[in-house]
Amino acid sequence: MRSSSAGSVWRTSVGRGYAAAVLFTLAGTALSGCEIPATGVVEAGEPATGIQGTTTVYFVEGGELRPSPRWLDVPVGIRAALELLSNGPDESERSQGLVTELPPGLRPEKVTVKGASVVLVLPMDVRRLSERAVGQLVCTAADARAVEAPGTGPVEVTLRGAGSERAPQRCW
Repeated sequence: MRSSSAGSVWRTSVGRGYAAAVLFTLAGTALSGCEIPATGVVEAGEPATGIQGTTTVYFVEGGELRPSPRWLDVPVGIRAALELLSNGPDESERSQGLVTELPPGLRPEKVTVKGASVVLVLPMDVRRLSERAVGQLVCTAADARAVEAPGTGPVEVTLRGAGSERAPQRCW
């Protein structure tokens, strides 16, 4: 008989996994017959709009864009999400190595939204922004719009400023 600690760990793990799968299947079968009556459509008012409770801002870590969720007490739209972005990473995000490549205090002068199209007018030549800074703006605005108006399709963000423009872009 062969004795191997790695083999016994594997066999024990497989045995436990199999037992857990069997118990889960039996519990699901037992619970599926509890005869909860079906209901029709329940009217509950107008659909919610805006970002309820959370928004995602994008920062940079190790040269790559990273999403960072922010939990909020009030609904937030695109402009407010970009305001959070312009404030930079908070203490917790900085401790995780997140940084920003946006110029300090950069805020859009104007935000225009039409369907899945967002235009941000910035107080600078947008060609001077790094690709990661552009990504921070595009992804933050696109995520905020997608949550604010679900079903609008892939969001495209155009950056304009000081007589310059970057072609419409999508987040990843």
